[in-house]
Amino acid sequence: MELGNLGRLENLNVSTNALKALGPELGNLASLKTLDVSSNQLAKVPSEFGKLRQLTSLDLSANKITEVPVEVTRLVNLQTLVLKDNPGITSLPSLAALTNLQVLNLRNLQIPTVPQEIIQLASLRELILRENPQLKQVPAWISQCTNLKKLDLHGNKLKTLPPELGRLTGLQTLDLRSNDLTADTLPREIGDMVGLRKLYLSHNHLTTLPPELKHLNKLEELDVSNNSLSNLPEEIGELTTLTKLTLSGNKLTVLPPAIGKLVNLTNLDIKSNEISELPEEISKLIACKKFDASHNMLTELPWDMAHMTELKNLDISHNPLVIPPRPIVQKGTEEILSWMKKNEKEGRKSKVSGLGMANKDKN
Repeated sequence: MELGNLGRLENLNVSTNALKALGPELGNLASLKTLDVSSNQLAKVPSEFGKLRQLTSLDLSANKITEVPVEVTRLVNLQTLVLKDNPGITSLPSLAALTNLQVLNLRNLQIPTVPQEIIQLASLRELILRENPQLKQVPAWISQCTNLKKLDLHGNKLKTLPPELGRLTGLQTLDLRSNDLTADTLPREIGDMVGLRKLYLSHNHLTTLPPELKHLNKLEELDVSNNSLSNLPEEIGELTTLTKLTLSGNKLTVLPPAIGKLVNLTNLDIKSNEISELPEEISKLIACKKFDASHNMLTELPWDMAHMTELKNLDISHNPLVIPPRPIVQKGTEEILSWMKKNEKEGRKSKVSGLGMANKDKN
């Protein structure tokens, strides 16, 4: 049976088949709702695609497409449109008619600007613009996309962001990784995005974080790894809904005592910094299950860490530790915490020397 005769077919997946062309008979599949032709070698999209009026999901990703035919804009029931990884695409037809569109994936194209028609897509929830090397800036009008839940701007080498971005108070995920943002160009209005649950800022050039982040009282994940942070604001302690905090690959020498307020934190990563001492308040992270403090300058752990009962994965390798001693560290988390509990009473009466614990009363 020829494909064009399958008039009742609702789902078609022909991805990863090295297809170089699609026949016009595809337009006869009047009942088709989802179509996946990703990871082929298509250079063109047949205009007959415009007949697939019942289509709700269209995936054209990872092909060799250079032009999106205007007929695609007739797919008025489309909810998901994936055009990613077609670096030959330099422009898009007007998408204004796709009023039911909820997900628009434009990753790794060559578009120089964000299509302004996006403002008219009232149903749009997810906009992915990552890895567009020609995209030089984010327009201020994007703040009018008030129903957005996810905005992905990863890997665009952006130097600035419009302060109007703060008006996206319903946004839940903002990905700004691998850009060229600094402490001066990261707008303080980011603190107005009170709906944020995930904020990714790794691989930028941040030396400090804006204290306005304290207003993000729904934030669950914050990643500021691989920047140039030398300190954290005390306001970090106001982010009490955080469950995951990633600070690795910075220039931190201390952690603020306020970090102990993050009682819902389950995952803390401070590896590859220059931290020589942990605040006693670190032991208040009673929900923490994974703590990576490797590749720092720690010589001892606070004794109260012995009572972090939820801690299952503690990495303190590559530190000049005396307490606990290296042979204990090499045995893993359970042995580390056990040793800390066993020696806590004596340890609190002792001082640290290069040879380990020595009683303070001894000369």
